[in-house]
Amino acid sequence: MNNSNGTINNSVLGKSIFELLSIDNIPQLQKSRISELMVKIILGRISARVNDLTEGTSILEDLTEEKNAKKVKKALFDKGIDLDQIAAEEVLAFKEEILSLTKQQR
Repeated sequence: MNNSNGTINNSVLGKSIFELLSIDNIPQLQKSRISELMVKIILGRISARVNDLTEGTSILEDLTEEKNAKKVKKALFDKGIDLDQIAAEEVLAFKEEILSLTKQQR
């Protein structure tokens, strides 16, 4: 996931999953449906990680009631939780898992 200096692998992160799988020519409707499913999966993973990191506190409940993404992100960052980093890691992990599964099938 991270390379030796701790930065996210941009060669995987910067490409669409369709490009990585060499299926970027599928119909747009299929891409949209697949993208929606991927987003749901990744958001679930991000949410689970944030819940784990905030365990024992009500920070997440308190903040989500505000429905202000900037406040939520800042409050989490103030607690040492970098939401952007977590999101990048989860997207990268998801892409790498999918790539690994497709390689096993070939």
